[in-house]
Amino acid sequence: MSDHAAISPEEEPHLDALRRAVAQGFTPVPLANVPVLFYERPRGCVVETIKIESMTKATAAHWRPGDDSPWDNAQGPIWQTDGDVATVINELLTLPHPDPDHIFPR
Repeated sequence: MSDHAAISPEEEPHLDALRRAVAQGFTPVPLANVPVLFYERPRGCVVETIKIESMTKATAAHWRPGDDSPWDNAQGPIWQTDGDVATVINELLTLPHPDPDHIFPR
């Protein structure tokens, strides 16, 4: 029995999107006692994050670099989208590369 035998056709697009994100540099961030998957990658003048709570509940965001903890940042993300895993990852991966000289207001 292969690893893919347990993956339903409904789950496959979400897993494919996550595989593409990892192939493009997203790395898992270990979180203790938190029932989510969390991935991030630095990209130009932002840090991109993906938070997955379930197949149908995920968030992708752009954060200012240097923020101690994006999820505790009172200013919030620069950009964010919520939805199912495939949708948020596909939206994130289609964003243009951030301008490295961009200064974000604080």
